[in-house]
Amino acid sequence: MIVELEGHGATPLRDRPLRIESFADAVLAAMDGANVGPADVFGYSMGGYIALYLAATSPDRVQRVATLATKLAWTPARIAVGDRDATVTIDECVAAVRRIPNGELEVLPRTPHPFEKAPIERIAYSLAEFFGA
Repeated sequence: MIVELEGHGATPLRDRPLRIESFADAVLAAMDGANVGPADVFGYSMGGYIALYLAATSPDRVQRVATLATKLAWTPARIAVGDRDATVTIDECVAAVRRIPNGELEVLPRTPHPFEKAPIERIAYSLAEFFGA
């Protein structure tokens, strides 16, 4: 399932501040609407923060979290970054992985920060491998 958040794609902004909490509520509402139980959650860039927030505040709804191109102050078990990402550096991801028990780092080849330019098949393979699909 893919959730398009307000202010992104074709979904207009609502008359309220953009907050991770609001985005997380939208994800939970979409999960409820689709009758999705506990799920593996992947978040790209800011979506990584939303996924991590959901894991922290709704642990009964989130099984595992993976992120890509998310600047991290706190982290999931696997951190992926593109080798051509001009926003998130490999060095900062290495430092984050070193701070977490059983942390993993994956550097994706030929991968810039813009998600629409990322190799989707490679990301899907990595997520399936990580989530155990």
